[in-house]
Amino acid sequence: MQWRSRFGALLLGTIAGILLLEVGLALCTDVDRDWFPGQARLSLDQGKAFCFSSGLTVELPLDARRTKDRTLLIARTRQWFVTAPVANLERVLDLAPHCVIVNERVRERGPAPERKQVVPIFGDSFAFGHGLPQEHSVAAILAARDANNNFPTLARPGDSVAGVLKQVAQFQRLAWEHGWHATDALYLYNVDDLLAPEFPPPKLAELGRTERNAGDRGFASPPRTWDTLASHSRAYRVVRRYLDEIKTTLQTLEFYRLLYDDSIPDDGRRRSRAILKELTRTLGTGGVQLHIVLYPVLHVDKDGAYSLRGVHDTVMEWCVEDGLSCFDGAAAVLGNGNIEKLILHPQDRHPNDAANGRMATFILNKVLVKAVSNGG
Repeated sequence: MQWRSRFGALLLGTIAGILLLEVGLALCTDVDRDWFPGQARLSLDQGKAFCFSSGLTVELPLDARRTKDRTLLIARTRQWFVTAPVANLERVLDLAPHCVIVNERVRERGPAPERKQVVPIFGDSFAFGHGLPQEHSVAAILAARDANNNFPTLARPGDSVAGVLKQVAQFQRLAWEHGWHATDALYLYNVDDLLAPEFPPPKLAELGRTERNAGDRGFASPPRTWDTLASHSRAYRVVRRYLDEIKTTLQTLEFYRLLYDDSIPDDGRRRSRAILKELTRTLGTGGVQLHIVLYPVLHVDKDGAYSLRGVHDTVMEWCVEDGLSCFDGAAAVLGNGNIEKLILHPQDRHPNDAANGRMATFILNKVLVKAVSNGG
């Protein structure tokens, strides 16, 4: 009888503890921030919109909780996408109300289109300023600090090094149309730009599938059938998000380490290196010096260290051997390693305005010193 009483007291204490934890988390946390994937991508009649749940480090111009902004977004949206099952666009905007509309053509013109001296920016979503208003992009921060140059952004989210070839061709066309003059160009390269291997080793292929399935750098997975009931618990959601983030981070870091491992035969790595040389040569024929600036992936390991410094060293070795102009911005951007202050959203690890500000400072102080001091 005594053990039954003790067991009953233990059971009641456990239940009471769980209830108190749930109440505390309900009062102190935002359940959407803790569980919703964090970003919705909307295709509009003109441009695109990125919408986030709470947890942002920057203010976005549209708030779907305001009737005027919600009406505008719903009227212009043609398609929408999220990584979790959501019934309709209204619910998407309930979960991710903070939105920004971006237009690739506007960013192509640059933040200071009246200036004819330009420094074009090539790359992927990091260079483009994914999820940010234009004024928080690297290009806009550079243009605000350098009164001589415009910084048209030819970068496109998702482009690999092969896509930059098309960006260079687009820049050459626009330069002819607008009468631009350039002596320097920037390629903000992060390790995600490497071409995927055609025949990856089994381990690399497995990690590659996991990394891509994770969505845009750290989205949490939606609940599966076996944990649908548990997903109603805030405590479960907090723990699950934390474990998902650890898993995604470790797999992402391991994937890129293997991708750049010279001991693994890989035609994609060889082709990427050749394209970097081709980009430099193509721009060089027009009198433009290409500077390849390494932008670090915003993941650190459990010890707070950046585990991809070896990858950066590999790319820098390519540059030395091939005579390319390369600069490693990892130390300048990461600083003391507090990555949470540099990411756009807790579940979208793209650079925010603080990270882009650090990168712009690095570019002006280390990369474009001569170009800026000489007025181009």
